[in-house]
Amino acid sequence: NSRRVGAFRDCSYMAAGAGFVYVAVDDKCMALNAKTGYAEDTFHVPAAKDGKKREWGYVANVETLLIGSGVKPGASRRTHDLKTIMEASYFDFRHAVTSDYVFAFDRTEAKHHWTYHSAQGAIPNATITVGGGQMFFVESRNDETKSNPKGRSPLPQLLGQGADLVAVDMHTGKVNWRIDGQFTAAEHNLYCSYAEDKLVVVG
Repeated sequence: NSRRVGAFRDCSYMAAGAGFVYVAVDDKCMALNAKTGYAEDTFHVPAAKDGKKREWGYVANVETLLIGSGVKPGASRRTHDLKTIMEASYFDFRHAVTSDYVFAFDRTEAKHHWTYHSAQGAIPNATITVGGGQMFFVESRNDETKSNPKGRSPLPQLLGQGADLVAVDMHTGKVNWRIDGQFTAAEHNLYCSYAEDKLVVVG
């Protein structure tokens, strides 16, 4: 339960760190020893507000933090068949995999630090990025996208009623700023990338 088909409409399931490779598997993230391949620690997705199961979506290893997101079960495409590959990778207006919340653990203590639950709509996984001590993502204002049981939505549905570009402190989860993203022109894919104190959003 690790594979991601059409990852450019989702996110990766692995992150490398000092001596470890972190791999998202179902509702957890395993810390694999880079030399032996053995799992030395396991982190579980924090509870969702509705009490229902979530799977581990985004994965990042930054400083002493292991950062992740909670997606609905089955949201990430995993089956390696023609139907799934065509649905995920080809043509336009394909559905983006989304998260309901983001969170962080202290890797060294295996301790849950914080969780940020979207109060509006879903968070497209491909927009989640970390840099400069902050975590950035796009958050839809359409609450129907968060209640979608499949955990996927097309960009016009995610962005058509407005969406915010959000920055939270990666150590505390507190919102540093929130601005109107004005992303309604994006129809097929939307990404965020951070480097050299600059955040770039590409659609």
